Amino acid sequence: MTSFSNEIIDIGQLPQYQQTNLTPVSQKYIKVVYFNIVLANLIFIGLAAIAVYFLDKEEIDQYHILIAVATIVLIILNTVFSIVSFKRKSFAFRTHDVIYRSGILSEINEIIPYNRLQHVVLKQGFLSRMLGLATIEMFTASSTNKQVAIPGIERQKAENIKDLLLNKIQEIENDETVQDIHQESKDPSNGA
Repeated sequence: MTSFSNEIIDIGQLPQYQQTNLTPVSQKYIKVVYFNIVLANLIFIGLAAIAVYFLDKEEIDQYHILIAVATIVLIILNTVFSIVSFKRKSFAFRTHDVIYRSGILSEINEIIPYNRLQHVVLKQGFLSRMLGLATIEMFTASSTNKQVAIPGIERQKAENIKDLLLNKIQEIENDETVQDIHQESKDPSNGA
């Protein structure tokens, strides 16, 4: 029988992911961001125009300033948040995991161990394809079927990353299979 041990871990000795040099998404991806900004802002203006169109003539004087101010605020917030979000997106592939940083008001650091990955997808939208960019989507083995998507990666680099991740998944599956076989051969109750 083995003795139970539950030692304290020195938190100061843990690896610091913050010291990892992250790669920002491609600068070409800002064109996709600008396209999305323009599209969303046109939708805001269209909704404001529809609201003004359907208001009674007497209500227009009362609400047109409110609608105009709300539309301008939405346009400004959408533009600022989209650009800040673009500047925060960065990633790194390390020996045992992937780090993806994003966020607008707060910084989000997602660290995905390779042994949690189940599936990898490379996606390209119309504009991304024209710019030679792709998005890597990683699906993890969690109860919520978590998905992490890293956009704005050069197409060839994205292909290489996808191959790296698929190889990591295969290596882990092979290691687990070998461990299972090794464990079965050691188990005395598994005999004839």
